[in-house]
Amino acid sequence: MRIIICILALIVITGWAIVYFKFNKGGMFHLTLAVAVIAIATQLLPGSRTSDKLKDQNHERRKRSLSKR
Repeated sequence: MRIIICILALIVITGWAIVYFKFNKGGMFHLTLAVAVIAIATQLLPGSRTSDKLKDQNHERRKRSLSKR
């Protein structure tokens, strides 16, 4: 999932550069650039990952349900 977000962010940044420099139109597209930069920044920042915590919780639930059988 992390790779997909980075690829999408790079596509948006490239699209922004083309629109900004070729057509000199920015307006709403600056917002998508900001979203892309935030997506990359959140992936690069160290810290706990919510998805990892959810995976661990689901794994523990499965182990408990299997041990009850």
